[in-house]
Amino acid sequence: MSKLRIWLIIIALGAWTPSQALAQTLSVAVPRIQHLLTADNSGIYQQVMALALEGSGIALDQKFLPYRRALREFEQGKVDCIYSFTGVLQSRLGVDKVIYTYPLGTFRFYLFTEPGAAIMTSIPDTFGKTTGGIIGHDVYLKPFMEQGMVIDWVRTEAQLVEMLELGRLEVIVAALPDMQPFTNRLAYAADQPLLEDFDRLNCHNTEQNRTAIRTISEKLRRLHGQGRYEEIAGDYYLPFSHP
Repeated sequence: MSKLRIWLIIIALGAWTPSQALAQTLSVAVPRIQHLLTADNSGIYQQVMALALEGSGIALDQKFLPYRRALREFEQGKVDCIYSFTGVLQSRLGVDKVIYTYPLGTFRFYLFTEPGAAIMTSIPDTFGKTTGGIIGHDVYLKPFMEQGMVIDWVRTEAQLVEMLELGRLEVIVAALPDMQPFTNRLAYAADQPLLEDFDRLNCHNTEQNRTAIRTISEKLRRLHGQGRYEEIAGDYYLPFSHP
């Protein structure tokens, strides 16, 4: 082997970095979540993820979709990953079929009423009450509906609050931090959520995806520990701990 060829190999090896070994583009279904996941990729979770991906050699090809279509695209294998729905996907596809990152944040479902109205904290509290929820949240609220909660569905959190204030609804079942902009106009029991879980990036369980998930999770854990989540999310940040 000529000296020139040896030097070229050495130079090439010197320029190689671990991130190049991970070079990968993940197709991701992105459901709309108020302020957290947006069509222009400026949502809070998307900002956090962008930081986590810096220097990793991993890129995301994000497809902004309605809730049900986002789920369907993932379940049919048309995308590699999807934001949120971890528990829903594990119950539908099997725990061993879905892998996920360190949490991007947490969410908590509450019953919201107008200030001055009775605080509601349980499913029976809604019986006989006109209750509103967000289209697509039925994937989370199905257990409540099976217990007798009847929900009128609308498209946005702003619509829910407007309908409550107009007397067209008596109670809202929705999540924080999605409802954060409206909490000064609502009453709820902050220490008694109906449901609490984490939002994550979930992927199909393949060897390549497992490597990507480990890399992303390590960076997310550091960012959370450094206070970057709270810095980016501001008032939308809900404190949480995770091993």
